[in-house]
Amino acid sequence: MTVHCRRAAAWAALVLLGSGCAAQQPSAAPGPGTGDPALLETGNRLALASPAIARLWPGFWSPRHGFILAQPHQAVLLVSERAPDSVYSPLPPRGVPRALRGRAYLARGEVPGLNSSRGFAFDLRVPVAGSRLTAVPLKENPAATIEFLVHEAFHAFQLDHFAPPAREDVAFDARSASDPWFAALAEVERRQLARALAVPRDSLEHVLRGYLAVRARRYSAAAASVREEELHLERIEGSAYLAGVTAAAISDGSGPDRVAAVVRDHLSTPLDVPDARWLLRARVYGTGAAIGILLDRLGVEWKARLQEGATFHALLAGAVPLRPGEAEDLATRVLEEAVPRRR
Repeated sequence: MTVHCRRAAAWAALVLLGSGCAAQQPSAAPGPGTGDPALLETGNRLALASPAIARLWPGFWSPRHGFILAQPHQAVLLVSERAPDSVYSPLPPRGVPRALRGRAYLARGEVPGLNSSRGFAFDLRVPVAGSRLTAVPLKENPAATIEFLVHEAFHAFQLDHFAPPAREDVAFDARSASDPWFAALAEVERRQLARALAVPRDSLEHVLRGYLAVRARRYSAAAASVREEELHLERIEGSAYLAGVTAAAISDGSGPDRVAAVVRDHLSTPLDVPDARWLLRARVYGTGAAIGILLDRLGVEWKARLQEGATFHALLAGAVPLRPGEAEDLATRVLEEAVPRRR
């Protein structure tokens, strides 16, 4: 098995819906117009934001990054520095935003094999003129679409540039993950991270030690397979979620405070997911993204280490180490504050 195939197998859990291997054959040639206004508006917003997005993570995005946006069943906008195959037609400069001129191409109707053009899921890596681009359908507004696209494009980047996880081939212990105490402690951790995002710098390490103490208690009773899955998914989904939310904030002119507020809202929102494994997955988007933000506030250079295989949890534990004998008492105090005793 080649290195590429081994890596693809290790990361198969990332690609649940989109294949990115679509053949590009449009159902009809584009007409003489300049394209769908919603596609052009979103594409222009992303193109204008791309120089700033390129600074999010070394090697991930470029100032003139290519992408594909779909208005399901109607049209597909492809933005690329390289001219695609003849299945897409170039849009004339007139009426096309300046940031897209000379690199905007359109196909009308559905593109067979392109999930996004049918409004289904996304396409992680679509071959286009020697490169691979991520495609997504439009969402409710440009910022939401940009968040979605950059999130999924970051997963494509991870497939090629993140070290595969060192995980044992052990069946997931659903009983351990379904334990009510495990779930209750995980919710306390989410609230503690939300609190950490809101406190001033001089209180941050104290709040984070409380978070780490509760997580240490939860992990002490959890099955190894559950811990490994959570650490892996937190590393992958948390970093992709943070990339997407940050890109959306850049595109609408917001700053870091907006990013923190979105992540804090995610952590503060109850998760109604009945399946224990999917609930674990739903939690880690917010916990991973929050830890990334907090590591930045602590002045930790963490991105290269995460890419090389470190977990968010290990990076935070190294930045804010618990003192010997501190974890049990601190966890108890945090839990008593989270669930006051009845008198």
